[in-house]
Amino acid sequence: MPVNMQEANDVCRDLKFPPRFLWGTATAAYQIEGGLDQCNWSLWENQKTRRDGRPTVENFDRAGQACCAWTLFDQDLIAMKKLGIKMYRFSVEWSRIEPVCGTFDESALQRYKSWCQKLRNAGIEPMVTLHHFTEPAWFVEKRGWEIRDNIDYFQAFVERTTEVLAPHCRYWTTINELNGYAICGWIAGVHPPGKVNDFLSMLTVVRHLLVAHSRAARAIRAASATNSEESVICLALNHVLFLPFDSQQSKRRLLSWIGWLLSRMVSNIVALFLNYVYNFVFLDAIFASGHAGRFPLFPFPFHLVAIFAGWGSDIRALRATADWIGVNHYYRSYVQFGTTKERGPPNTATEGPRQASPTDMFIAVPFGLEVRATAISNFEKNEMGWDLTPSSMTRLVQILWDRYQPVPIIITESGTADATDQKRVRYIAAILCALHQLMMQPKSKTGSSSSGVDAIDIRGYLIWTLMGTSCIFCYDVTRR
Repeated sequence: MPVNMQEANDVCRDLKFPPRFLWGTATAAYQIEGGLDQCNWSLWENQKTRRDGRPTVENFDRAGQACCAWTLFDQDLIAMKKLGIKMYRFSVEWSRIEPVCGTFDESALQRYKSWCQKLRNAGIEPMVTLHHFTEPAWFVEKRGWEIRDNIDYFQAFVERTTEVLAPHCRYWTTINELNGYAICGWIAGVHPPGKVNDFLSMLTVVRHLLVAHSRAARAIRAASATNSEESVICLALNHVLFLPFDSQQSKRRLLSWIGWLLSRMVSNIVALFLNYVYNFVFLDAIFASGHAGRFPLFPFPFHLVAIFAGWGSDIRALRATADWIGVNHYYRSYVQFGTTKERGPPNTATEGPRQASPTDMFIAVPFGLEVRATAISNFEKNEMGWDLTPSSMTRLVQILWDRYQPVPIIITESGTADATDQKRVRYIAAILCALHQLMMQPKSKTGSSSSGVDAIDIRGYLIWTLMGTSCIFCYDVTRR
């Protein structure tokens, strides 16, 4: 990563991306629109505290009017034009479009339609996200994604929304980070509904979200059938690169080289398992050449387990329900295997202000042991306490391409929290250099790259986020 702003500017100055590369930014409705007080996240804010006694949102902050984007969109559009962006990814708020079950607010739909029209008139492609962590309060009262019949409500919302927006929008994200959504809400307990280690409910929610994605994809394609350009659908997962943790300290703590070796072996197995479950299982069912429509069988028999659980038809329905791979990536996570007695509170003096994330959790296993994510104290960190490791983006994108090529990839979220912008510029500069290198692998006369690695088809880069003063899901508003 560049050591200062000048070096960051120097390394980026000569980078040349393809003319149609989609430079853009991304937002979520609840973080920016304001006035959303009838959704799951407003209920979560009103709850005040989680089961562990900590605030549902740090410092008890509230979204409130947020950035007033609902009323100030024209000003935001002026800013986007000045930035020169080519794509704006935003979410439509279900609780605003359907405030009462079965009753759609046509004025809200027309306003979102006008956003798409104005963006296109300005030379900016809209990318609409249909679900970005929020759903109406009435949906929550019906137990939300835990009940299969409730998928019908989401399908009705999607069908009405795409009917209005599809003539003015080509690019779509069905569900944002369904893996992170489920883990944060049903395992870590840091997002609504705030359940902790409820694995069975989490799996049910994941299954129903996958069905919702399939139905949303069909609705988008049906509504876009008469458009001059084919729709482009992404499933944007939260991608975390899991790596086994190793240190001299862990060797000493486990008292023996044999103990350390066993711990290292288990950490490798757990990291491999988490990478497959979190990053690849769902994409395999959508994209994997030769066996789309099913989960992988290696290195773990995920598909057999899913079949025995009765997921077969739902998994088959995932085949070809997306066109591009959407990558939301912020950090890598080291996985450590140890005893529950070894874990204490995070050392904020050395680790920074550790914040909740899908991997900041502890999974208890038998015999007083646990699997846990580990922070590396000597790494430079952002304001969330996350290690600044742009190299993890390089490695992740290469792995995804090797596994799913020739499916195009778009970075649907990337960025870092830094109020001074110094670390942000250096971090993004490093990522852009890495993506450029992956895209521009020089070709030999035989058609393959001279380095032996194929150039990767990356279609765009969307920075998170357009508005740094927005509220942040479960974090306080100072994390920018």
